[in-house]
Amino acid sequence: MADGGDRKAWASSDVKDAVSKSTAIADGGYLGTSLAIAHRRERGQAELSAQGEEHNRPHRKASSRVEQVFARLQGWKIRRRCRPPR
Repeated sequence: MADGGDRKAWASSDVKDAVSKSTAIADGGYLGTSLAIAHRRERGQAELSAQGEEHNRPHRKASSRVEQVFARLQGWKIRRRCRPPR
């Protein structure tokens, strides 16, 4: 289980104000926030319900697009050049 670092960072950032009028998706580290999080199966549950799978479909599509963009940026080494010097 996560220590809530993602939730704390979200709560203390100005990003939540910037996206307050839109729907933002997130992973399980943001449970308890106003962000859209994919359905998860309960402990001991073999599979996610059909309704949960249906609700997760658009979430998966959007997440995969974002991850593809980050993978492309890593290939271009842009993120490495944009980091502040240590």
